[in-house]
Formats: sequence, C-alpha cells, structure tokens
Amino acid sequence: MPVDPVSCWQQLVGPLTYHTPRLGLPRDLYHLIIIHHRSVTKAPSCPVKERSTHQTRFGPWYKESLFTTPTMSLEKIYIVRHGVSLPLNRLALTYKTHTGLPPKFRTTWTVDNKGNYQSHIPSPTGIPADPPLTSHGIEQAAELAAHLATLTPAVEAVYSSPYYRCLQTIDPFVKRQAAAAAAGTLPARAADTVRVRGEHGVCEWFGAAPFAHPQPADAAELSGLFPAYDTEYVSPVRPRERGETYAQLVARVRAAMSALIRRCDKEGRRSVVVCSHAAVIIVLGRVLTGQYPDEMDHEDFKAFTCGLSVYARGGGDKESSDGEPDTGESGRFFSILVFFPLPSGEFASLKDC
Repeated sequence: MPVDPVSCWQQLVGPLTYHTPRLGLPRDLYHLIIIHHRSVTKAPSCPVKERSTHQTRFGPWYKESLFTTPTMSLEKIYIVRHGVSLPLNRLALTYKTHTGLPPKFRTTWTVDNKGNYQSHIPSPTGIPADPPLTSHGIEQAAELAAHLATLTPAVEAVYSSPYYRCLQTIDPFVKRQAAAAAAGTLPARAADTVRVRGEHGVCEWFGAAPFAHPQPADAAELSGLFPAYDTEYVSPVRPRERGETYAQLVARVRAAMSALIRRCDKEGRRSVVVCSHAAVIIVLGRVLTGQYPDEMDHEDFKAFTCGLSVYARGGGDKESSDGEPDTGESGRFFSILVFFPLPSGEFASLKDC
C-alpha cells in the first residue's frame, strides 16, 4: 500500500503547530500533505475530481476566465515536478521501513527563526535552499525526459523554476532536444525546446516571515551551470522576498500563468512544459481548472516527484461551472491525466475520477 508521509510524520513528531502569520494557516502541514513519494506501486483512488462543489475564499475572480486570448493556440500544459524530495533522517528511515527501498532523496536544508539557512551538502549555486538532486533524482529526470519526448502534441516551449533542482530535472529533456536538432530531426515547431526560460512565477513557496528568504541564482550564473538557460527571458512575476501567505501564492501563480499562456498563444504554441515545486504545482492545478477548495490543505491535485500532470484547454464534452458543455471558448483548462514514475523506470497513468 502507498505510504502516507503525513501519517508517518505525525507518528514521529506529533501534530504540527507552526502557522503562517496573519492567516492562521498550517503552512508546514500543508507542505507535508502535498509531498508524495516516488515508489507508488498502486495508484491511489480518485486523486482529482473533474467537478468541485467547493467555493473559493478569494472572491468572485475565480469564475472569470484567466486564459482567453484572441488566438488561444495553446492546447495543453504539461506540469512536472523536480526530482524526489522528502525530508532526510527519521522520515527517510520510516519510508524505507514501509517500502523496502533505500531513502535516496534529494538533499535538504534548515532555517532558524532569524532566517539563517544552512545545508549539510554544498549547493552548486552556493545557496543553502537550492540543493541539487541525488543520483536517484538524476535517474528520475532521465526517465522523465524520455517520456516527455513521446507526448502529443509535442512540447514546443520549456519553462522552469530557476532553482537548481528544477533546472537539473528538465535539463536531460532539453539536451535530448538539442541532440535531435543537431541531427536535423527536431521538428521546426519544437525549435525553442533547446533552451529553458527561467520563470520566477513558479518558484518555490516560502511562507510569510519577518526575514528575507533565499533567492535563485542570477541568469548569468545559471547559464554557466546550464548552457541552455535563456538569459534574455525576463519573468513578469516574482515572489515576495519575505515569503507569501497562501492567498499571495495563489495570486502569484495566477498572474504568472496568465502571462505565460498569453505569451504562448501569441507565439502560436500548441503545448508547453513547466517544471516547478510541490506547493506551486498544487496551486497550478487549482488556478488552471478554477477548482478552489475551502481549505488550502484539501488533498486534490497531486505532485509526484518527477511526475507529469497534463492539462488540456477546453473540454468539448466537459461541463463548465454553469452546467453547460465547455466548447473550449472559455480558455479554461481541465486536468486529464497524471503520470508518475515507478521504481521499474516505467510511467504509470492515473486517470481523473
């Protein structure tokens, strides 16, 4: 049976009491709830619902279409999460006990109440909160790259959080595309997939705090580490330096995706891949589909490590929020499939309920 990381954590350390300032939201608990491990051998039941009866707490704007443009060429958005990411030490040992697999997880970091970040393993960027993937995560990224190359419509643009672990996750796919371009086999529509646009709008979520959180490395440094990094692209949205409340995170992701989709429509893209982090991926699902739960820690959209979520524009036979068939004219996206890697290296698919 799949291991519930939250239950494991609560058995180890008990209930979590740290809350985000002003909103009273359990930030740490939310972060743990949305983390899912790689070794899922049996698909969880009903991970995402096509329709939601929940009402948003963010006002009437959720009913408005964020993604309607004159052209609306973008058909699908492929969302991927970076390589495997679970806390080390005791929770890792619990993971091994339940799964029989070694805890080869991405390295982690700590922060005190004064904002001092520390990592026990140096980061290639020198930023404690910007660790690389482990060998296990690198293997996952290679598997993901091969799977991304099989998608229809094929990926035509690549966006990623500028944190090292995300760029390292998407890099094998970009290198694969570059090799195809060198061999003359890369389709013209996919010509831009040989570079990565660093999108700060899908950066990691740090909770609101009285101190400044670490920021990603600048474009010049990242292009030295990842030659495919596009130094000319400028993100239209950036996170607050002192972190964000959940409502601010939703607003940031909403603005970032609105700008990204408008750009893709203008460029005539049919599909795009976005590599991001667990919390942001959960919010991406809510923003794209308009399904906002009453509680932020409600389990709806999944964020498997190196997993792939596919969002299709319009629905054809799907119903809109008013009960009428959605023809695609609203620009709304629907979650249609979730893929996640198995220990065998294969990808399992998880249809929405």
